[in-house]
Amino acid sequence: MSNTKRSNCFKRLFAAIGISAAIAVPVHTQAQQSGASSLLEEVVVTARRREESLQETPIAITALTGDGMVSMGIENSTDMARFIPNMNAMQLGLGGGLGDNYTIRGIGTDRLFPDSESGVGIYIDDVFFPRVAANVVDIVELERVEVLRGPQGTLFGRNSMAGTIRYVTRKPTGELGGNVRATTGSYNRLGVIGSVDFPLSDNWAGLVSFGSDRRDGYIEHERGPGTNGSKDNATLRGKLRYESDRLTVDLGYTDTSVRSNGTPIVILSVSQPTDSRGYFPFVGGYNNAFPGNPWDDTWASQGQYSIPGNQSEPDFNVMDQQVLEMTINYDISDSLTFRSITAATDLEYEWSMDMDESELPVFTNRFAERNEVFQQEFQLLGEADRFNWQAGVFLYNEQPDYDQWTTATVQEGGAPRLRQQNYETDAYAVFAQGTYAISDALSLTAGVRYTDEEKSIFSIVSISESLPGMGLQQGLNASNTASWSATTPMLSLAYQANDNLMLYGSLSEGFKGGGLNFNIRPGGENLGIVPFDPEEATSFEVGAKWNSDDGNIIVNTALFSTELTGQQLNGTILGPGGGFIGIQLNAGESSMTGAEVEFTGNVTDNFQLRASAAIFDGGFDSLGTAASVIGLNSKMPNAPESSYSLGGSYETVLANGGGLGFNFDYAWRDDVQANRNPNNELTLPDLGILNASVVYNFPGDQLSVTLGGTNLTDEYYFTAFRRRDIQAPFGSTNGNVGRPREVSLAASFRF
Repeated sequence: MSNTKRSNCFKRLFAAIGISAAIAVPVHTQAQQSGASSLLEEVVVTARRREESLQETPIAITALTGDGMVSMGIENSTDMARFIPNMNAMQLGLGGGLGDNYTIRGIGTDRLFPDSESGVGIYIDDVFFPRVAANVVDIVELERVEVLRGPQGTLFGRNSMAGTIRYVTRKPTGELGGNVRATTGSYNRLGVIGSVDFPLSDNWAGLVSFGSDRRDGYIEHERGPGTNGSKDNATLRGKLRYESDRLTVDLGYTDTSVRSNGTPIVILSVSQPTDSRGYFPFVGGYNNAFPGNPWDDTWASQGQYSIPGNQSEPDFNVMDQQVLEMTINYDISDSLTFRSITAATDLEYEWSMDMDESELPVFTNRFAERNEVFQQEFQLLGEADRFNWQAGVFLYNEQPDYDQWTTATVQEGGAPRLRQQNYETDAYAVFAQGTYAISDALSLTAGVRYTDEEKSIFSIVSISESLPGMGLQQGLNASNTASWSATTPMLSLAYQANDNLMLYGSLSEGFKGGGLNFNIRPGGENLGIVPFDPEEATSFEVGAKWNSDDGNIIVNTALFSTELTGQQLNGTILGPGGGFIGIQLNAGESSMTGAEVEFTGNVTDNFQLRASAAIFDGGFDSLGTAASVIGLNSKMPNAPESSYSLGGSYETVLANGGGLGFNFDYAWRDDVQANRNPNNELTLPDLGILNASVVYNFPGDQLSVTLGGTNLTDEYYFTAFRRRDIQAPFGSTNGNVGRPREVSLAASFRF
């Protein structure tokens, strides 16, 4: 076999298994090239809202290709976080599967509800997604994902103080073609992902992408039929692109649905709290509330993947989201471009959870949110010989309506309670950023953003009867309005020491607006409907990006130090009658430091290694209003002190012209606090997850078959904890359980 033919076969196989450089290679492009080069492909990103090489971007950034993530066993953004230095994802516990707590360098959120927003900005094709409840993104026909670590307060602004996750979808090419991938596997899995790319005219092209993934639940019910933890997700995305000499218009529509039969939870132990411990007021303890059928450890889970099971009030999670977007790029001249980004989002989700997961009516919660978001951004982008700049205006309106139904038999009178909240957020920002090349080797970037936000709320509590012990009456209501503003600058200096090494340092600030507590609290100021403060971060970062002379090795490193003021934490306080009430609290000051390194290298022409590692140290310097839920010795929630990943890909060409490839990826993190607590009592043990796959690429580069496995060592692990005396006032200790070992068989066809 000739060297050229062998190289082309290697390239087809690399495309099939999704090899990554800096954990990212544009595999479609690589597969289409000819020639005999095994160099790591240059990765082009848009982390600074313009196209530039990853190795020349002075930001700590990881880029992952869509095909690469599939080969690594990454099915959604939760899995992806394991392979990003100093990034972690953890289920928020309630409504599991609808939203996760993404933390970057110790900053995130620990609350699902609409009075809280993530500290990690999430964008899909430059459209901002605000809700924690819809932040788990399935990997469906993505070109790449860019994860920017550290405050991105200038260009991305809103809630990007920890960093930004940017999902970049494929765009229409105008060439007829497509692909489809069908998957079957454990728990009766059935999935299909694909796309069709087609021309419409000389100027118009279209692309339709689709994805569906269904599988049964893995938490069995012990006292009846049914499971928890099933998955039924579907995504449909349509895109149209118009291109002429100076004008490009992208129109897009995305419809996403999520269905599940409940959070994958187990009950670890059951307690019998009394009034003196601050739980719901009742007489004589839980056992007296259920004569003849006591509330005790017989209602705890009897197995690792089982719960007693509640047939009368079954759990469910439902989410539907539609996004309509339009992006216009118009080249006013060779050096000046106008860009407009418009998007309207409609989100509805609902989830119900029997908090004790038993047939006894101890405690049941049900939540629903309906949310409409409109956003508009205008940008001007200019360039000269030594100066590139951009400036813009961002306008934002969000209107979530939120309902909660709570039923607790052990409450006094056993009365169900309905909370209704109507929110509205109006925000705008103006920003500018420019890069000036001081010399051929040295460049300076400076930027600033001014943000102004106003939030308002009307909250009402309705109950079937008055609860004198809790001070609640029918129709109790309150409203409030608050506003915040901030100016967030950034400054970055980059030095291209030689053709192989770029050094940089940056100072940046981030801002996340405050909010309004929505829980009615009799006896509190304005019945508890009061503001909590914003978060503000200042981060200093230095880094180096290096590649070898032959282009076969890439090493990127970063060191950072961050000061955080007003970290927003989820807490509980006692109501007038002993019941608990959720509230957002602000820590005083926190400090965080850490280091990150990423490596990608071609060991041989057909063997590639990739690795990453991170260390983190963070703590609370002052407690602020959160003194009841944290201490000065508390560890930062959802922020492991060390983590690493190691992966490799090996391929060989067969005599028939086909290819055989092997891929493995292992990700490990240290133990981590599941949530804020004063005594570090919610510790999730250290965890390592191994994924691997074998792919056979048929001759002709159209058909491939992949055998894959996730969590191959079958680790039993938790993704969230709630313990009595800390977070579970209904008298049980429970935890969300991660997915066990799963295997899959997939067939892919490209045409």
